[in-house]
Amino acid sequence: MRYHYVVGLAVAALLGVQSAQAQSSADALLAARLSLSKQDYAAASATYQQALKHQPGAAKDYYQAAEAAARNQEPKAALQLLKQAVDKGYFPAEDLEAEESFASLTSQAGWNRLLTRARTKQQRHEARFDPQLVALLKKIEYQDQHFRLVTEVADKKLGLNSAQADDAMRQQSVMDYQTIKQVDSLIARHGYPGKSLVGEYQKDVAFFCDPA
Repeated sequence: MRYHYVVGLAVAALLGVQSAQAQSSADALLAARLSLSKQDYAAASATYQQALKHQPGAAKDYYQAAEAAARNQEPKAALQLLKQAVDKGYFPAEDLEAEESFASLTSQAGWNRLLTRARTKQQRHEARFDPQLVALLKKIEYQDQHFRLVTEVADKKLGLNSAQADDAMRQQSVMDYQTIKQVDSLIARHGYPGKSLVGEYQKDVAFFCDPA
């Protein structure tokens, strides 16, 4: 009886330590996110890496840690963290290429391998779903974002309210109307195109495109 009591105390103590470590890691990740939002990349990178070394995080934690490391001129660490993000989550290769934070990683030897890894994972994942429906969601997402991205680039190069940006937003307004009609028609025919219909990569496209 005494043996079981002692074992019970030991297990309780161990669980208490693990719980404290998990809370400490959660607090550290919160601090890292705050540092990243303040563009304190050195603090964010160090805190993320320390926290993730002690307690595994979610895919977004590794992604944000990679952003912080890349911004802090730590390309090798950033690439390794981004690889873990890709392995744990669902990040399209084109999104990785478009992310400004990762511009410094494109010269790294493992960059192209990472993109191939991301593409292969997405292809294998989406092979389980209706290819025409997946392709339609990709088209809808492109329509929803294209001229907004053109506007963003124009704002950075030419300043706010440039003629180029205004023209792009006018074209986007026309495209938005067409896109909403496409989404409504798609939902009427197939139901809501969430994860069960189109998988992880396209599951939120309709939600963000259709204001209704």
